[in-house]
Amino acid sequence: MIIQAWIVIILGVLVGLMGQIAYLIIVDHEKVRSSKSNIKDLQNKIKSTPQNDPKFKELQAQLIRENANIMRQTMKPTYATFIPFLIIFILVAMYLSSVPLPLG
Repeated sequence: MIIQAWIVIILGVLVGLMGQIAYLIIVDHEKVRSSKSNIKDLQNKIKSTPQNDPKFKELQAQLIRENANIMRQTMKPTYATFIPFLIIFILVAMYLSSVPLPLG
């Protein structure tokens, strides 16, 4: 029973590290930083623009596009790691499903 617990702990740490490494490698961090600074500028412009001004909707549309760029960049690692993680979790579940649990 102890060995199975250690297997789960070690695989959990490895999966977490793999996810972080994928995030560091796949995401274009410069693009995310520039989008975040653009968002701050747009938010300041939106705050100073009245809602009935025609520029207001254009600024909001730009803000939404910048948010979409950030989401697109941060979701890339999810697409790359979803299937391998799913396979790992299925294999661990199959291996550990036959391990009896002590009662009491």
